[in-house]
Parts: sequence; structure tokens; C-alpha cells
Amino acid sequence: MIGHDLQNRPVCDEESVLSLIGASAIRFSHETAVRSGCHSMSYTELLSCALANADVFRKRGLLPGQYVLCNIDRGIELPVAWLTSLLVGTVLVPVDTKWPDSRLAHALSLTGAAAIMHADDALPTTFSETLPLRVDLGLRSSLGFDVIPRAPINRQIYGFFTSGSTGQPKCALNHHAGIINRLRYMTKRFGERHIVLQNSSHVFDSSIWQILWPLTNGGMLVIPEMRRPTDVDYITEQIETYSVSMTDFVPSIIRFVAQALQRETLSAERLQSLRYVLVGGEEMDGMVAASLLERLPRTRLINTYGHTEASIGMVFHEITRDDRQLVPLGLPIDHTFVRICNDALEPCATNEVGEIVVGGVCVGDGYLGQPELTAATFIANPFPDIPGKRVYRSGDLGAIGPDGLLRYHGRRDSQIKIRGVRIELGELEAVVSELFCSSVEAVATAFETLTGDRIIGLGYRSDDDVSADTLREALRCRLPLTHIPKAYLKLEAIPLTQNGKADRKRIASLLREMVIDGQAEEQTLCAKLQAAFRRFLFNVSVEPDTDFFASGGDSLDAINLIDYLYGEVGVSVEIASLYGNPTPARLANYLEGSGSDKSPADDIVWLPDYAATRPFRTSQFGRPTHILMTGATGFVGIHLLRSLLTETNAFVSVVVRGRDDAEATRHLSESAGAARLSLRAFTDRVAVIRGDLAQPRLGVDKDVWERLYDTVDTVLHAGANVNFLSRYAHLSPSNVEATRQLIDFCSMGRPKAFHYVSSLVAKKADHLEPQNPDRQITLRDLSALGCDGYAMTKIASERLLYGAARAGLPLRIYRLDDVLPSLRSGCVNRRSFIHLLFRNCATHDIAPVGLGNITAIFVDDVAALMTSAVYRPAITQEPGKPANPRMTLEISSHAVIDSQQLLGAMADMMGKILVTTDYIAFLETIARRADGESRLLHEILLERIPGEVFRKESHVQHAVWDGDYHALADALLGTSVQRICRSEFNAESVQ
Repeated sequence: MIGHDLQNRPVCDEESVLSLIGASAIRFSHETAVRSGCHSMSYTELLSCALANADVFRKRGLLPGQYVLCNIDRGIELPVAWLTSLLVGTVLVPVDTKWPDSRLAHALSLTGAAAIMHADDALPTTFSETLPLRVDLGLRSSLGFDVIPRAPINRQIYGFFTSGSTGQPKCALNHHAGIINRLRYMTKRFGERHIVLQNSSHVFDSSIWQILWPLTNGGMLVIPEMRRPTDVDYITEQIETYSVSMTDFVPSIIRFVAQALQRETLSAERLQSLRYVLVGGEEMDGMVAASLLERLPRTRLINTYGHTEASIGMVFHEITRDDRQLVPLGLPIDHTFVRICNDALEPCATNEVGEIVVGGVCVGDGYLGQPELTAATFIANPFPDIPGKRVYRSGDLGAIGPDGLLRYHGRRDSQIKIRGVRIELGELEAVVSELFCSSVEAVATAFETLTGDRIIGLGYRSDDDVSADTLREALRCRLPLTHIPKAYLKLEAIPLTQNGKADRKRIASLLREMVIDGQAEEQTLCAKLQAAFRRFLFNVSVEPDTDFFASGGDSLDAINLIDYLYGEVGVSVEIASLYGNPTPARLANYLEGSGSDKSPADDIVWLPDYAATRPFRTSQFGRPTHILMTGATGFVGIHLLRSLLTETNAFVSVVVRGRDDAEATRHLSESAGAARLSLRAFTDRVAVIRGDLAQPRLGVDKDVWERLYDTVDTVLHAGANVNFLSRYAHLSPSNVEATRQLIDFCSMGRPKAFHYVSSLVAKKADHLEPQNPDRQITLRDLSALGCDGYAMTKIASERLLYGAARAGLPLRIYRLDDVLPSLRSGCVNRRSFIHLLFRNCATHDIAPVGLGNITAIFVDDVAALMTSAVYRPAITQEPGKPANPRMTLEISSHAVIDSQQLLGAMADMMGKILVTTDYIAFLETIARRADGESRLLHEILLERIPGEVFRKESHVQHAVWDGDYHALADALLGTSVQRICRSEFNAESVQ
């Protein structure tokens, strides 16, 4: 047996996690407790908000001891929800509305939940009969912290769902004493006042310590605005921006980080604030850990082991460079115990493998509503030297070495962990059996690919001709995405062991061979490119015609892919060539000289004309009553939507991309949250419609599309695929054809006006008169003017709209200049070119000089101007007359931003000296940088002359902006957040 029973202050019955947080709030009342994007709350504000929400929830009937589901996955609302539940005395059970409906229904039925907490997002119909409780960040209580000791203390604090072998998830319950013990141990071991990045999903129990622990000792909780757990660049940005000193990674993400550091696509300087990284959820590769420690010598890796049934993690071990083979799990923390037992629950000898049995204060309260399963795993404590009535049989196999350290040796059953997610393979098999009855026999397993990724595979035998795609889609309707197998192998018969059981090891071997056959060293170039695509798309089903960008790859992924192809495959690819040839087959043809980096006959493609299929109905102008809007989730679009709802009485239907209506609604809510804009007061005036600009009818269901004919009177088309590196052919479906379909929409039903958001880049072609139907223009003509693919799509869309205007469509076109952040909220478009440019200047301490001024406009001004214009009559062209110039409204700055003054403010605020250099030297410098963002910026700037980046025309009569340059630097770079973090929490002092 190993265990700790130190003479620490024991956990008292009257103590709760809330009392620890309350004591911390008294000590650090005005310090920042939580940050998420542009928003933050002090300890006083956080507890006051939770107290006020608790009061509201009690008045709505919530009682101590009841189970409450929590559908909040990010934002400051998340810790407020936890504190509110603690104050009311309820048991919090996190759920995810991206789960299939059947899984959500099971969670609701099993818990008998009295209510469901949510933020702004709409709830699925599954919860239509459940009391919705919205966490409101605007509430504050007049009560003092002295009410906290009187808060009801329910023994149980939370329940988390885990995979179940019967095909239904089970809910593990835990209590205050176990969590308090874990949080106290962490403070004792790691110290106080850490800046902690909440890097785990809210439905995984590892999120608990990230949310609650920093609040118990004056630390700061940082919650990302978006959940992108496998995006190393985004995680790095969060760590760098907020000077994060502590977080949690699963081993697969540690491997991604180590690989990026090794290839120098990630600079170690960006992770210099990290002092501790907790690792858990999977077995840790010692070689990967050693590689990471070598490049981050000030960071300490702590391997953690534990169970959802036993207060998160209760065995710790600091990984060293000597742990190159099997990394130990370590030693139990205070007041917890581990014993290795044989089948008769007798102690095993040193190095003898047996079942890991857990005891002590960490042992939870069993499974909700499953007494038989609870009795089988939470057994009466047979060990007189371990305190507590029950111990937990984990089902894990382990051994204790001569050094006293616990080591992991697999599972007794078919349970696995993939990227920290616990999955019962029996659950997958049970779901297949239920869906296909006896026609499909399936065996699930897990295996490693050549890249080191551990994935789920499914071997199956089918009486009918059931394809892998059919299986995959059926499982997507019943299981979370984390549980869906990635590899499928159809078998003539299920292989069996000598005992007559399904041979999982053999099936895993066959699946691995199938996958690795597509990753072998000696391959065609196309096959090598498939393997490279697979590495960055995390998808083993990459085919020769798989489109990299349509399958989820973005610009930074493309940069990293190109770097990998150069270093590992030995081929050099320009990013423009990848955009022009986004599939393995096309890219291979291009690289082998039999293809082209252009679409067929790209140069001689003519700009499209609009041929009216039916006349447009006209009527006397009235204020818009029903607006159909695209692009509402974009940076400009979400601000424009908020302005329309605030300043007008119109109803707005917004087309939002998503797999279903719930996901589309979440996408809009997430965009509003990221921009720090609330749509809560306008839920009765917004309808979210699932769609996709690149699809027929914009991906909208036919019945919905046709119903909109007779109610919509205004179309506001702000949506587009904005990518300055992509080609016209790639962008045309979402940028040009979508415009054509919306024009056709306006010819049906009720008379409509059309408002189109274009760009000042379209001005480049004005002298070619693209609005003139007699003037034929090719893409070659536009390319000669320096137009990229995105600019070409804007010019083409404007040409279509002018053709529709000649047929009677009332029209306004808004050409936007570069759009700057909101100085009200500090929210910045993190995908904008200006943000990328100045971020690189700050990151690499270099600044180009002599480039003049930036002409741009702030997003709040854009939204106000466009809202006013939409409420004015659109312009109708007189038949037979030239296009009315008033149809096009240029929305640009009334003042210019002095780039040198902005760079000076940036340097002053960050306490840096920026090395100044000319434009060409600046390009050469960022080209040599290893990180993806620098290379991406270099590709964007490479074909642009300085005057296209910073406009220097002497005839511009705008005055120099007299606003606060320091505030603008804050908004562009987030330096105010970083500076505050560093002043409040000195990373050097955190031990």
C-alpha cells in the first residue's frame, strides 16, 4: 500500500469549496479573479454576481440538494454558474448541447434535473419542459460576504457523465471533502496566486481544479473565448497574452507542442510564463516529455492520475528527463491511498501487477441512479489501515515499484482514454447493435498511428452492404464527436481469441495496418501528400480529392503544412499553390509538372453578368420590418446586427453556418460573446437559420427559403469567405454565387431592397467600368491591377448587383475600408490583417518605418453608419440610364491613423524598444521567423507594395486622428490585459 496521511488540518464537515473561495475573496477583494477575452471581474464583483444570481434562482424555485444541469462551456458565466450552485446548495451536472438528443434526454431523465443553467445560447427542444436559468453577468448583490458561511452545504457538489459499457453514460457524484482536499494539496505544493488557463472542456472533471482552485488562493482564472483544444497556436496565444503560469494538457497536446518547438514553428519565448503543466488523461510518453523539458527548462511537468469517481486526480509525479521509458503515475496526495490487489482483493507484491484500488477522502458517492453498478465498484473498505467506509475499484491495472511509485499497466476491461476522454468501447458496440440489430456485428478498439495519435477504430461484419460512411453517420446521431471511430474496417468474420472472445488486439493490428498502409515511406507523391494532410486535419480518411480547406484547415494550418512538406517530404510549396490545388491529387499533379496552380483557363474567365429571370417588384419605400442577413457571425456583422436590433424595430433572420439549428444558434451566441455584445434583450426579434453560403439556396431548407419570400422586405448581405491568399475559383461559390442566389430571392414574393457589404478593394477596377454590361472583363484584367482572389469576388458580385439594379432591384453597395477594433469594448478582429501586422511587430520587437498613415474606420462607426443607411430608401436605377453613383457608398475613415504614432504608443505601453527598419528589411525579418503567424503575414505582404498597406497619397485631405493611441494599441494587441496580468502576478515569484 502507498498513501499519505500527513498531519495537515483535516477537512471539517462544515467546510465547503465556497468557504475557501469566500476567504480568498476577503483577502484579495479588488484583485482580478477571472478574465475571458475583453471582460474581467474582481473577486468582489464575481461573488456579488453569484450572490445575486443565487437569489434570483431561489425565487424561481431552486432548492438545496436538487440536481441542476449546466450548459455553459466558456465565458465568465462558467465560474459564476459554479459559485451560484454552491450558494444555493445544488448539485451541478455539466452537459453539452452538442451531444446527440438521445444522450441529452438520458442526462435529463437520469438526473431528474430541476433546472438547466445557460448563458445566451438557445436550448435544444429536449429541455423544453425544464426550467431555464440564465446566468446574468449584469447582476450585483448588496449582501456582504458574511452570508457565505450560512449558505446551505449539500454533501454532494457535482456529477460528471462518463462513458458506460451498456451504451448509456453514467453520472459519477462527488462531495466537498474530496475536492477541498485536492485544492488544498495543490496550494501546498504549487503555491498561491497562479494565473490558470482553463484548458479543459466544461464536461470533463479536469476543468474543476482549473475553475475553482485559483479562486481559493488569490489566483486568476483565464477562460478562452473559444474552445480550440487541439489548436497549439491559439493555446499559445492565450498563454502569452495573459502570462499564464499554470494549465492542464493531455499527452497528445503535449506532443503537438513538443513537435512545434522542435521544428521551431513555435517559439519557446511565447511559453516563458508557464511554470507548471499538469498532464493527465492518457499515458505520457517519456521521450516527448524530455523533449519539451529541454526546450522549456523553467516549466515543470506534473503527471496526474485519478478518476472521475474519486475527486479528479489523486496521484501526482513530477516528470524528469530521466523518465524516458514508462513515466510513473507517482504517489498519492494527502489523505488519499492506493493499494494494488489481486482478484481476491489481497495485496500484491512489489512489481506485481494487479487492480488499482483507491481509498481515502477522495472516494466519491457512486453513480447516480445506478445502485447495482455503485455496489460493484464502490465496495466496503476491507483495509483497516485506510480510513473511510468505502474504497473504489478502478478497473485499472498497476504495480508499485521498489521506489514506491505507482505505474500504470492498462485496463481490466475495454475502457480507454483518447485525449483525456474516457470511453467505454462497449458503449460504441452497444450503440451499433441497437441501431443495426443483428445485421452488423462490431468490435471497437484503439490503436496508434505513425504520427503517435491514438484513435478509435471499428472492425465490423455486416450481413447487409453497410458502408463505413453509413456506420459513421449513424453513430454521429447517438454519440459525442469524441466517441466516434475514425477508422473502419469491414471484415469477413470477427477474429476470436482461444477463449472465443472477440480479439481486440488482432482487430487493432488490422486497423493499424490499414491506416499505416496509407502512410508508408515508399509511396507515390499523392499518397505522401494524403498522409501530410491527415497529420494536420487529424483525419485518417483523407482521400486524393479531400479539400484541405473544406475539411477544416485554415491559413495557419496551411503554413504549418507547407513547413512540414518542406522538412519531411522534401517538396517546396507556395501557399498560393496550395490554395490553387487544395487536394492531394491536384497538388501532386502540380508539383510533378502535369498540373497548374491555377484553375483551368483561370486567366480568361469572364466576370459574370446578371440575366434577370423575372422582374423585380417595386413599392413605396417603408422602413424595413423583416431583414434577411448573412455574415452576422463575422466581426463587422455581429456589431451590425447588434446595432440593427438596438436602433431599429426590425425583425432579423440570420443565416448562420452549422450542422443543425442548435449549432448555428450556438455559433451566433459565441460570436456575440467574443465581441462582448449581448443579444439577450432581442431574442424575440432574431431568428437563426442554419445555412451555408457555398450551397444552393445558401444551404437553407427549401420550405424555410420559400416562406421567407413573403415576409422579408430587405436583404443585408454581409457574408463572405474573407481570405487574401485564396483564388477566385475557391472563393466564388460562397462569395459570388451566394450573391446571385440572393438576387434571385429578391425577385420572389414581397418587394425587397438589397444592401451589399463590399470592400474598397473593388475600387481598383472602377476605371474598367465593371457595372457597364457592354464592357467585358476577365480575371486576367483584374490580376494585372493587383487584385487578389478576394478582391475579384467583390468586383464580380458588384457587377451582378448592377445588372439586377438595371432590372429594377433597389440597391445599396457599401464599400468598407479596413475596420479597426471597438474602442468601447476593446474587442478586436483577431483574423484581421492590421491585427496580425501589429501583433508581429510586438512579438518580434521590430517596426517598419516611413510607411505613412492607415486609413481605416472603427467597427462601431461602421455599424452606426450602415444601420442608418439601411433605414433609408435604397437606390432604384432608372431604365436605360447609367448606373446611379449614389448606389455605392464608401465607408472609410474621416481621419487617418498615424502608423508611427501608433507603433510608439505600442512600444511605450509594453515597455519595449522596437527596432525600426525599412519595409523590405521588415519583410526579410519576418520571413526568417519560425512561427506560423509571421510566415502567414509574410505571404500576405509579399506581393503588396507599401502604399497598398499604409496609404500615403498626398491628396488625402483627412486630418490625423486625434484619439487615444494607447487605447487603440490596447485594443489591437490586448496589451492592457497582458500588462495588468504581469503587474498583478509576477511570474518570477510564482513557485
